[in-house]
Amino acid sequence: MSERNTAVTTSTVEPRRPARRATPPVDVLENDEGFLILADLPGVSPEALEVEYSSPELRVRGRAPLPEGGEVVYERRFELGSTLDAGSISAELANGVLRIAIKKSAPLRPRRIDVRAA
Repeated sequence: MSERNTAVTTSTVEPRRPARRATPPVDVLENDEGFLILADLPGVSPEALEVEYSSPELRVRGRAPLPEGGEVVYERRFELGSTLDAGSISAELANGVLRIAIKKSAPLRPRRIDVRAA
């Protein structure tokens, strides 16, 4: 009787491992035209990757399975200022390296305002 009782209470389901958090190493390059961000995200697929820009912050988040079970969650945030052309942002993932290119917006030039008589 005790053998049957043990068999019923023994679980064959392994407990789920919590996600491991990691900050991916990055290179941020800036020139007069814009920024280039290179982030190492090994094992992350394009479907498991989120890149979001809400001025002035760019956020990168991705998930990758771990060989021993569970997953790793990569996350990194960048304060890039508000002088960027949000419509120009492009992202490409190849061989575990995410490449984000962002152009700077054209600088505002001073302009003369004509004043009319009321």
